[in-house]
Amino acid sequence: MKSILSLLLASFLTAACSSSTTPLRVVPPADLTQACDPLPAFRGVTMGDLFRHTITTTQMYRECKARHDALSSWERAKK
Repeated sequence: MKSILSLLLASFLTAACSSSTTPLRVVPPADLTQACDPLPAFRGVTMGDLFRHTITTTQMYRECKARHDALSSWERAKK
């Protein structure tokens, strides 16, 4: 009887040590992983056209940089 209890206890203890679960994969938010839009080519002829183009590309760069910074912050917070 003692050997059966010992065997039963040993099987329970070794079963608790085994790990059959898979680690969860943490995925970043989709809005942070989207690619940046390509910058448009300059097609104007006047200084006003150049000014508007510069404003547009600067705004696109800042939006992309903000996403990249948020993704970097998210990754650092994960650790």
